[in-house]
Amino acid sequence: MSPDCGHRYERPGEHEVTVTAHWDVEWTATGGDGGTLAQTRTTELVTDLREAQVLNTR
Repeated sequence: MSPDCGHRYERPGEHEVTVTAHWDVEWTATGGDGGTLAQTRTTELVTDLREAQVLNTR
C-alpha cells in the first residue's frame, strides 16, 4: 500500500530512491511585472533505511 506521494518499504536496509519535487509559482511585483516560474528538481541516491515515519498534510 502506498499513498500518492510516497512508498512503504517492507524491509530495512539499503534502497535506491529517486526524489522529485515540482513547483509552479505565479508571482507579481509592484509596477505590474509578474510571471510564472516552473521548477523541477530530481535527485537519485542510495540510502540505508532503518525506520522512517512521515506525516504529510495539505
